[in-house]
Amino acid sequence: MQTLRSDYKQNSEVSTEVVSVLIRLDCYIDFSRGLQEDKYPATHNVETPVQSNRYGGIFNLSVNCLNPAATLVEANPQAAENFYLVDVADVGCQQSLDYFPIIRTHFKNTTIHYNGGLLRLAEVTFENCSFEFGNCPECIEALKVIRRAGANPVTLLIEPASK
Repeated sequence: MQTLRSDYKQNSEVSTEVVSVLIRLDCYIDFSRGLQEDKYPATHNVETPVQSNRYGGIFNLSVNCLNPAATLVEANPQAAENFYLVDVADVGCQQSLDYFPIIRTHFKNTTIHYNGGLLRLAEVTFENCSFEFGNCPECIEALKVIRRAGANPVTLLIEPASK
C-alpha cells in the first residue's frame, strides 16, 4: 500500500483514487475472509449500539437518530479489521471515525469524533456536522482535510505510528 501511495504522491487526484481503492479492497478482503470463516453474525439487535468487537458491518443502511446522544457504532481499537460501514446514511447519530473503515458513507447533522486512531475513509461526505476531535497531530490533519473538502467526498488514510 505504501508503494502505491508514494508512487502517485505528486498527482493528488490519482493519489486520492489509489487510497480510496486500497481502503475498499482491504475492507472487502477482510470481510470475505470473515464470511468464509463463518464469523459474521446473521442478525443484530437494533435496540443496542453495534459493538465493533464483533465481526460484521453495516451495509446499505439509512439511519435517522431521534436521540442526539445515540451512537451508530462504538469504535474498538482491538477490532480494527472486524467491522465496516459501507454505503450508510447517518443522520443525527454520534459517530467515531477511529479504527474501522468507512466507505461511501454520508453523515448529516452528526457529531463526529476522532481521537487519533487508525483512520480509513473512502468517499465519505459530511453535511452540517459538528466535529469533536482531539489535539493530536493526526486529529488536526484529519479535521483540516475534512473541512477543506466541504460537501465533496473525503478519502483519507491516517496510520498513526505511535498507536
